Amino acid sequence: MSETEDSQGVLSIAALTEILFGYKTPEEIRAEENVILTEELEEELRKLQNLCPIFLNEIV
Repeated sequence: MSETEDSQGVLSIAALTEILFGYKTPEEIRAEENVILTEELEEELRKLQNLCPIFLNEIV
């Protein structure tokens, strides 16, 4: 993964999912390999409300 000149950072779908569902904080994600977070993006990610008590019944 690489960052472009106009991006705020680089996250995998797995990393974004972990933040959205409250499994990890942006600070924990920042320490992972292939993740690039600017201070601005990390601050915005902290503002998101976690989707904690949600159950997804996915049939594949």
